[in-house]
Amino acid sequence: MAIYVRLRHDKVGASVKNHKYYAHAVATGEVTTNDLVDRVCAGTGVKRSQLKALFQDFVEEMRKELGKGRVVYLKDIGRLQLCVESYGVDNPDDFDPKFDIKRMNCRFRADCKKTYKGNFMPILAEDAKVEVLAKTVW
Repeated sequence: MAIYVRLRHDKVGASVKNHKYYAHAVATGEVTTNDLVDRVCAGTGVKRSQLKALFQDFVEEMRKELGKGRVVYLKDIGRLQLCVESYGVDNPDDFDPKFDIKRMNCRFRADCKKTYKGNFMPILAEDAKVEVLAKTVW
């Protein structure tokens, strides 16, 4: 299991000699809900229709809880929480959610554990290795 990175040249700064290269993760594909359901079914013997229905019910319950302003905690995965971004108003009485909310997002905070170096590593990533894609820089 590996996560792939490319190096990006930081071109911000006064001097070219101080520019550094930073790693950025590169997606190597996408896995859908159906793909995951098929894999779980193949490994457990559970019927696909049952697992799909169960998963859809699970997602619907998450939506309901998020809609109530609750944080959804998925053990060993992380926390989901709805958040908003708004325009500023001069007076609190002038705030109207219909017009002053720019957007609503779902924030994800990975469940982490402390490593031997004292850093925090997402539990989902603890077995992943980092590999550099071709030495191309962008």
